[in-house]
Amino acid sequence: MNYGGRFVAQLEDCRRILDGVNLLYLYDNSIKKIHGAAARFKGKSYESIWRELYRNYEFTFALVDYSLILFDVTDQNRISFSYYENPYVFIDKNIFLAEFGAESEQWYEQYLSEYKKESITPVRYDFYPNDYTPGRHPVAHMHIGYANNIRIGCSYVLTPQLFLSFILRQCYPDQWQALQANGGWLNERMAFQKIERNHFSEADTREFYLHFLTEREFA
Repeated sequence: MNYGGRFVAQLEDCRRILDGVNLLYLYDNSIKKIHGAAARFKGKSYESIWRELYRNYEFTFALVDYSLILFDVTDQNRISFSYYENPYVFIDKNIFLAEFGAESEQWYEQYLSEYKKESITPVRYDFYPNDYTPGRHPVAHMHIGYANNIRIGCSYVLTPQLFLSFILRQCYPDQWQALQANGGWLNERMAFQKIERNHFSEADTREFYLHFLTEREFA
């Protein structure tokens, strides 16, 4: 994938999709490079990581429920796409103000920070060719959840659009259904690039992989 103008164009496609299903709150189309994230976040709670990313504007998209989507790109051999679910019980700001009065606006963020969800499901996709280990560390893989060892291999190199489609389908089913009903959101920039053979060994065939079915495969 070309991480220049084509990549930024894909981010714009994602913005259009999110805006079309009324999920978009904030958008920053710069190519993120969150250096040293592993060291920065080691030992921190999920809530503190989410707060740090949100307060520092280290995200590509903030959604209307304050969940974050981050497209973090170092270079073509090190990319990471992340969905950080808002760990707090969300109430729309307008509803909050209508309930408690306009003068309560200063208490809105404090309210959000005090009511944690019982469970959260962050999602991260990594493409790290230099870290590939046959049968153990897939070159492309999905992490689901937090502070666990889940690493599900992917048979394709994901684009921003493909990652967004996964998040919408799994985390926002109503908006996903509306998107499908509207139609026409897939375009030429949503390309399917398979993992190269030298990054998929016999040992990798013994485990479950996420695979995107194309229309041709149903024929």
